[in-house]
Amino acid sequence: IGLKPLVEFSGGKGFHFWYFFASPIKAGEAKAHIDGIRNDVGRDLTAFNLEVFPKQAQLTGKGLGNLVKLPLGIHRLSGKKSYFLECSDRSMEAQLDFLTKVVPTQPSRIKSRKAAAPHENVMVHPRYQKWADDYPELSQLEKVCPPMAQLIAACRHGKALSLREEKVLFQTVGFLSRAKTLLHHIMAFLSDYNPHLVDFKLSKIRGTPLGCKRIHSLLNFNGDICPFEGTPDYAHPLLHLKEWRRGKPAKSEKVENLQGAMENLKLAVLQVQRFLV
Repeated sequence: IGLKPLVEFSGGKGFHFWYFFASPIKAGEAKAHIDGIRNDVGRDLTAFNLEVFPKQAQLTGKGLGNLVKLPLGIHRLSGKKSYFLECSDRSMEAQLDFLTKVVPTQPSRIKSRKAAAPHENVMVHPRYQKWADDYPELSQLEKVCPPMAQLIAACRHGKALSLREEKVLFQTVGFLSRAKTLLHHIMAFLSDYNPHLVDFKLSKIRGTPLGCKRIHSLLNFNGDICPFEGTPDYAHPLLHLKEWRRGKPAKSEKVENLQGAMENLKLAVLQVQRFLV
């Protein structure tokens, strides 16, 4: 993210990340910068709640605004002291000495971050590169859609899906042109995989893909709705895929062309291989 924060253990329920600047800057600029960092990383964190303090860019004249917990303070409820994580010596002298050696951030870094180039694509780990090449639709959804990433990861680790999770998977991936291949691949990791049942459920899919709001509700996902190019009237995960943005594709289980026939043949070979193993 370009800037290294000073990390402080809160002594309570989480961690505090502090930024020290070499000279005063406008509160609004600092808040906007840190909000940007939170938005960059927050979509991929479902076990943590990220907050930025103070929450106001300026005072309204009514009171002091949000109070901020200072480093090395004492938690009011637990009574525990907080410490700097990068200083292993917990004595107060060592902690204060560590604080004096902190290198402050130059305010110009904020402006340079605003002018920085767009984020590069996340690189695929070499261990998963072949999987990403064979199933690019799943790989892309895993990168850009946190709720779908959770479902795909759960399947790949052989974890049983709830009825709601299975519904989300079928009502999204089931609308892609390679739906049959993708769903059989991802469901085959599960102990209760039944290829005939997968085909049956896939044949019952009608309508449109599940929308983002509905998916978040079904999965009790508290993160923000993913940003999309433009302002779609109906936001759903498949809008992240170029295939869908080019127009609604026909399902491959309806063999209407040579490509669909090839996909069905590949799937049949994979199922035979699983049976032989």
